[in-house]
Amino acid sequence: MAIHVGDYGTVVNMTVTEDGAEVDISTATAKKFIFKNRSGRVEVDADFVTDGSDGELTYTFLEGDLDTAGTWQVQAKVTLATGEWFTEAQTFQVVQAL
Repeated sequence: MAIHVGDYGTVVNMTVTEDGAEVDISTATAKKFIFKNRSGRVEVDADFVTDGSDGELTYTFLEGDLDTAGTWQVQAKVTLATGEWFTEAQTFQVVQAL
């Protein structure tokens, strides 16, 4: 399934891992997704998929979020009492609707 400019309600999930193992982020004080495309960079608040013990985060695109066709990157940022960490960036394509 493709992601199109203007889509909303599309869900993106990421799992925070270290050395291939899920990280318990249930005590995170901040959870963000960073999206970057040719128009710039934006941080949005992420939510736990369950309770965070499985390292899973989610975000649902809002109307107007997906405004540019092209290659996008996404990265999660998690803040815990002991520090702040970033996941590896992943890429995805957003295509122009007909």
